[in-house]
Amino acid sequence: MSHGLTSLGMSWSLASVLSALSSCTSYFTPYWIVGRTLNSTVYLGIFRRCNYLAKDPEGTEYIKLECGRYTTFADIPSKQWRVCTVTLGLACAFLLFVALIMVVACCVKDVVTNCSARIGGLMQLSSGNVQ
Repeated sequence: MSHGLTSLGMSWSLASVLSALSSCTSYFTPYWIVGRTLNSTVYLGIFRRCNYLAKDPEGTEYIKLECGRYTTFADIPSKQWRVCTVTLGLACAFLLFVALIMVVACCVKDVVTNCSARIGGLMQLSSGNVQ
C-alpha cells in the first residue's frame, strides 16, 4: 500500500473513523434518556424515540409501543433540543467528512498536506467542542 502518512497519521485516521462511527451511532440511537411512565419503559434520544406518550382522538394518553424519529422538526420537544439536534448533526457530518478524507489518504499518496491536516484537525476540534 503506497501512502504518504506517517504512523501518527495512520493512528489519527483510525481514531477519526472510530470517532465518526461512534458519534453517528449515538446520534441515531434513542437510548439517551431512559424512564418509566404509565408502567412502560420509554426511551428518548436526540433524533429518535421509543415507546413514547401519544394521545388518541378522544384525548386519552397512551404509550405508543414503537420506535421512530420525530416526524417533523416541530415535534422535537423543546427549542434547546432542536438546537442540539442540528449542532450534533453538523458535528457528525464534519467527523464523517474528515474520516472519509483520512480513509482516502490511507490509500492514495499526497492527499493530506500540512494545510489540509490542520483544516481537518480544526474540523474535528470544532466537532468535539459541540459534542
